[in-house]
This record gives sequence, C-alpha cells and structure tokens, in this order.
Amino acid sequence: MLALKFRPGDLISFELPFSLFLFAGMYKASPGMESLQGIFDLTLAMAIVSVLFGLLRIARLGISITHENLKFFAVWGILLVYIIASYATSNRSDYANLKILKVAVFTNWAIIAPLFLFTNKEHFERFIRLMLALAVCNALYAPIFGIRLETLGYTAFGSESYQWLGITVATGFAIAVVVMLFTRNYAEKGIMGMVAAVTLFSFLLSGLRQGVVALFAVGLFVLFSVQGRHKLFPHVIRFAVVLLVIGVIFFGVKNYFGEKVEAELPLQRLASLFGENRWEVIESSHRPALWLEGFHIWFRNPLLGAGFGAFADLGSTHYPHNYFVELLAELGLIGFLLGGLLVWMPFRAIMKQRKINMDWITACLGVIWVLWFVRMQISGDLTVDRIPLCFSALVVSYISRLPKNYPPLSGNVTIGNTPQS
Repeated sequence: MLALKFRPGDLISFELPFSLFLFAGMYKASPGMESLQGIFDLTLAMAIVSVLFGLLRIARLGISITHENLKFFAVWGILLVYIIASYATSNRSDYANLKILKVAVFTNWAIIAPLFLFTNKEHFERFIRLMLALAVCNALYAPIFGIRLETLGYTAFGSESYQWLGITVATGFAIAVVVMLFTRNYAEKGIMGMVAAVTLFSFLLSGLRQGVVALFAVGLFVLFSVQGRHKLFPHVIRFAVVLLVIGVIFFGVKNYFGEKVEAELPLQRLASLFGENRWEVIESSHRPALWLEGFHIWFRNPLLGAGFGAFADLGSTHYPHNYFVELLAELGLIGFLLGGLLVWMPFRAIMKQRKINMDWITACLGVIWVLWFVRMQISGDLTVDRIPLCFSALVVSYISRLPKNYPPLSGNVTIGNTPQS
C-alpha cells in the first residue's frame, strides 16, 4: 500500500494547520463565514497556528535547505520586494492595502513553509493524506450544509463558496486517480475509486467552470506522463463502473425524496466565461474582456506596470482573473518575468524528473500543481494564488530532495522513462 493510511500523529502535525490555512476559503458556506472578513480572520488564525507548529518543528528537526529551494526562495524574495516597492509608489487604495497584507503574510508563508519545513518524505506523504481527507469531508459536507440544501448542490452566486468547495474536491479527485494508477493493493484501488466517484459528483454539483478546464489539463498531464498507456484502459473501465453505481444510488435517493435537480452544469457556466449567455445562466464578466483590459493597462507602463493593486481602480473589477495578465498590468514586464520564473522552475523540475523516474508523490504534487495553475489562469489573483505558488514550492522542494539514484517504481504503470520494476 502507498502511505495513505491515516495515523494519530497526523492530527498533531504541522501539516494539519498548514493545510487548513491554505484551504480556509472553502468554509465560506459555513455559518458565520459568509463575509470576506470572516474568511480573512480564519486564514490568519490558521496561519498563526501553523507558524507555531512550524517553530516547534524547527526546534526539533532544524531547517533543511537545498540549492533549488534557495533559488526559488531568491526569486520569490526579489518579487516580493518589488511588489512592496510597487505598492509603496501606488495610490494605496483600500483594496491594495488588503492585497499587500495578504501577499506579504499569507502568500509569503505559503511559499516559505514548503521550502524549509518539509524536510523528509513523511512530511509530503502526510500533507497529501490530509488534502485527500479535506476533499472527502468537503464532498460530504457541502451537499448537507451547503447553500442550496434543497438541490444537494452548493453553487451560489451570492457568495463564492462554490469555487473553493469545487476546486478542493477536484484536488481530492486528482489525488485519488493518481493513487489508483500507482498502487498495487486492490483494497486501496477500490477505496480510491469510491473517493474519486464521490469527489467528482460533488465537483459536478458545484458548477465550478474553471475546474472543468483544470481537470482536462490534469488528464492531459497524466496521459503525457504515463508510459504503456494501454494499461490505463482497465482502470478507466473500473472507474466508469464505480461512477455509474454511485450515480444511480445518488440520484435514486434524490428522486425518492422528491427533490428536483436544479444545479447549473459546469459546462453551461463555462460557456458564459467566453461567449454569449446561451443557457440563461447568471451573467459574469467574460474573461477575454478582462484580459483585454489588463493589456490596455499594461501598455500604459510596459516595464513597471500600473502599480500593485491598480487594476481595482483602473479596470471593471478587482483583478483580471489571470495570473500572468495581472502581473503584466500591475507589475509590468519585470514582475511578469519574476512571476513566470516561479512557474517555470516547478515545470522544469517535473520534466527533468519524468526523464529519470516519477514516484507517486511527485505525480500527486504534479497533478495538483497543474490543476491549480490552470485554474488561476481563469479565476486567479495574487492573493488566492498562494495555493498554486505553494504547490510550485512543494514540487521544487520535494524533487530537489530526491536522491540521484531514485529506486525503481512499483505500480501498475510507469511514469517517466524508467521501465517498470
């Protein structure tokens, strides 16, 4: 079995408050958490708790540093200094004040912790286990306590809870699929099949349109990485059967109690991002229009940008819903190049490791990084993007700690160019 069995030590580990800090936004649907201030307070509280746990880990294990970690940290440090300087010379609106606080505290901690506090394989395994547990809890929690209780869905246009809930369960789905590919234990395959089915149904109910594109990119990543693709076919068949059984049970229970399915389909909402409102879903700003606004703002000062947080004053919304466009518009070409390096470094690490060998932890971190990275090109900004940047740091940190002669894989398929053992 892979290291997915939960242990009592997980509940008192650094990874628990750190994972709750990262995914604090998923509790927007909870009573008392409807406001952004409530989410900010919860995130700050989890950040403080995780810092305390981190200090305890440093006292016990010290800090582990690799050359690649230092390179990533140096790039981020330069970008952070540049962001602060850009903010200091901007008009410092209320939105910019809150944004700089989130980046300097939340995003900064989300990057520092993986680089220096995840020091051995057990830390990464535990973090993946906890993310999977959070995803399953959300998949069960949201339909029961979500905003649309009568439809067992939780798409809500009055708040953004559906986004966090949807992308969190999509993260669990991606982990479950990777584990199904790697494990040889049939019990673990069965459990992960059930987890994948439940999280996927919960994701579909969420109506998260960005997640559709992100999961498609994850599928391409897996297909691109897997050798012996014909070996995937039996897994696809088993997963389809499990999905069908869960679907019959799920909707059978709904129809038995006479409930009407009203949740918008993700593909319907996805179309509203880029085209006409053909399905009469609630209007949303089309992303190409926001991206075009971002380019117009960038043209005013191509080298330095309009200033950190300036899009909220110059554009039609707070941010252009695209990581790279936001970097260009607010931080100019300098910020774009620095922010681009934070994406290039994990991508390069994954591609290099693929040529050598890719174990299940690298694969999990890789698919999660792809999932969140693609999502932030449709609905991301420098405050929410602490999560994909955190996974950028996690990928670089883990791969840089692998020994040069990594042992052969054991699993049903081989990812990379190393033959299956």
